[in-house]
Amino acid sequence: MPPLLLMATVFLGTLGGVLVAQYYATRAQRTVGQRMRTVIEGLPDQASVPGAHGVGDYFPNVTARLQETSYFHRVERRLVAAGVPLRAAEFITICILVGAAGFLTAAVWSHQPVRALIWGAVGFASPHLVLNALAERRRQVLEAQLADTLVMISSALQAGFSFLQGVQMAADQMPQPIGGELQRMVRLVQLGMPLDEALNQLGDRVQSCDYDLMIAATTLQLATGGNLIRLFKTITETIQERLRIRGEIQATTAEGRLSAMVLVALPVIMLVVLMVIKPDYAHSMLFHPTGVAMLKGAGLLQIVGILAIRRILSLDL
Repeated sequence: MPPLLLMATVFLGTLGGVLVAQYYATRAQRTVGQRMRTVIEGLPDQASVPGAHGVGDYFPNVTARLQETSYFHRVERRLVAAGVPLRAAEFITICILVGAAGFLTAAVWSHQPVRALIWGAVGFASPHLVLNALAERRRQVLEAQLADTLVMISSALQAGFSFLQGVQMAADQMPQPIGGELQRMVRLVQLGMPLDEALNQLGDRVQSCDYDLMIAATTLQLATGGNLIRLFKTITETIQERLRIRGEIQATTAEGRLSAMVLVALPVIMLVVLMVIKPDYAHSMLFHPTGVAMLKGAGLLQIVGILAIRRILSLDL
């Protein structure tokens, strides 16, 4: 057995043994605080289902140490922002498993420690990239729903309802994900949390400048007794104008984005065509050390070009 593969096998075997020992040594029971958090979050209560446990329940000592790190809290915030019904410990476990799979695959095929470590790091980072993409998509949907939500709350205020009743009406009628976020905020207030704190938690979960503006203005108006209807009308007009400008920018830069996609895909298409027309040339490019080095350099330049083009075409409004 190659030394690198032997080392990877021993490492994973030791890690698995430690986790199994940890599982049989301590079987965690969910606390009342965790149960209350589940009710507030509106997620399925796993403790109510026989035999349903999270990864953190099986390995409480490991989870307790992770919870003391800033990385754990960042993962929690991103999971909430993305609307992914996973605990941070479960997500980190997925990252470790994907990274281990990449490490073992590269170790078996290449027998090179550096390449195996690189693929292990890529595997560990891949779920984070997916999570960030989901969080960004959900943020865009929430921002698009904010104007209609404010209009609905303003209509409720004009009809004589209180602000919290207006939020409840909007939560009942608006689709996901804004409907679920508003329902959660109403539950927090009903459980005794001050309204301004519940609004701030909404902002922490959404992580959007538009929501931060709305929450700051609403909190100030509630504290000073201002006109919420006029405030929401002004914020709605501002958001709608920003969405209109953003749409115009997207339409203006559509040609540039399409050109970027073509330029990124063109080298791959040319390589496939070359493999069909001139297999000998493609074989030299794919298997000769010089050709492999050229492909690596081209791939690195492609990544740099993609990042540069995204930077040029991106405009945060």
